[in-house]
Amino acid sequence: LRPTFLLARKGMYWGIISSDRSRRVLLPFEYDEMSWFGQYILLKKNGKYGLWEQYELTDSPNEIKEKGIVLPCIADYICYDEDLYHDIYRINGKVGLVEPHTDAIYDYFFIDNEYDLGIIGAVKDGKSGYLDKACNFCEPVQSLKRKGIYLSAW
Repeated sequence: LRPTFLLARKGMYWGIISSDRSRRVLLPFEYDEMSWFGQYILLKKNGKYGLWEQYELTDSPNEIKEKGIVLPCIADYICYDEDLYHDIYRINGKVGLVEPHTDAIYDYFFIDNEYDLGIIGAVKDGKSGYLDKACNFCEPVQSLKRKGIYLSAW
């Protein structure tokens, strides 16, 4: 999909407006900075970062719906992790996934290539585990391998 919006500045602040003749305000002029970040617009407000996205794809190939704020401006840092293939955000030293969304409650994420399970490993309060498809923190990967349980890939 092609973007149908423009990043615009009004006085000292940035906002997002539609690119049609109406120039409808899609996101108010209250952000200190804005820039492209993959499929998102990276927002900065009062020293914190957030993300905005125009469209959400649905199960129907012909249906799209407007999305809006994906992550409010609460993050200290946002980055794309090339090993995980996910966007990660950090708040007060803890990390979370942008989408699928998790709260920032993890020490860090990792890919456990040793077991080739195609899952995201996570460390929460010093304990290793993994995130299931619903992004729930589950028991350590090592014990799953010993039990002979194999998880489906993300």
